[in-house]
Amino acid sequence: MSLKPVIILDETLPTGLKANFPAVMAMSLGKLRPDLVGADTPTGDGFSLAGITTVALPVLGASAEELPALFDKAADLP
Repeated sequence: MSLKPVIILDETLPTGLKANFPAVMAMSLGKLRPDLVGADTPTGDGFSLAGITTVALPVLGASAEELPALFDKAADLP
């Protein structure tokens, strides 16, 4: 089975938290699973983007009422 990580946020969060929270979680995920952090990627203008992810990490929204059930379902996944 392939790894398919996803971040699901309370859809009522303010915009700033919707942007900040996934960034913090992605950093934690990169520390927990360094195999998800890929090689540096050069840009067209000669800069280097360090550690681009090797997997897609979508950020989705759900209602506060749906989040506990989603969390419980995810606990059974590998």
